[in-house]
Amino acid sequence: MGVMTGVSGVDGDDELSLAIGEFDQWRARRLSKREPIPARLWECAMSLSTRHGVGRVARLLHLNGGDLKRRLALASGVQPKRRAKSKAVQFVEVVAHPTVRAQVAPTEPGRAECVVDLVNARGLKMRVKLSGSGVSGLPALCKVFWSAR
Repeated sequence: MGVMTGVSGVDGDDELSLAIGEFDQWRARRLSKREPIPARLWECAMSLSTRHGVGRVARLLHLNGGDLKRRLALASGVQPKRRAKSKAVQFVEVVAHPTVRAQVAPTEPGRAECVVDLVNARGLKMRVKLSGSGVSGLPALCKVFWSAR
């Protein structure tokens, strides 16, 4: 941890007091707010968090608790838990405008059908089931979905 000067009396724990002082000194000396926290200070914070808890250490040292948890997980070789993605819209019905006419000749008498699974650059997935005149709108639908941000 190096030589630390610090604030005394954080719940009677000299280690935490010294770490607070070390982080305060670094923040006072840094040239830019965007300057990354030195590895030795992250190591100090990780060491303290194993004894005092991530939340408490992050709060006292003014660190992002999520960043501290990820660093601890990486250091221990454990994959950090990821939050489950929110379940957005599960089903959307797209109805072709009544003036759109089929330009695709049906492969079976009376009806053209297809099922298409799409994945865009963000990893969003969409399954499209089309029949009849809806098949003609597939290229435009694909283009819109793949360009969505």
